[in-house]
Amino acid sequence: MCISKSQGEHRPRSFQVDLTGNEILTSIEGQTAGIEEINARAAHITGVTEKNASGAADSLMAAKELEAQVAKLSTMVNRFSF
Repeated sequence: MCISKSQGEHRPRSFQVDLTGNEILTSIEGQTAGIEEINARAAHITGVTEKNASGAADSLMAAKELEAQVAKLSTMVNRFSF
């Protein structure tokens, strides 16, 4: 079913519906790709955050060990003080 040629060339209505469906599908595919990219970046950020948290925990343990060593060394040095 076409619209008359007097109004200019028009495509059949079924083609217009298909075109709109294809445009919607293309839009959905684009949105899906965007969401997948966001998810990948969020997963990367999560991984970096976990590594940072692990590093911070290691640093805390090292600082506590160093603090204990300083206290022990301080006790030893105080023995030799006059």
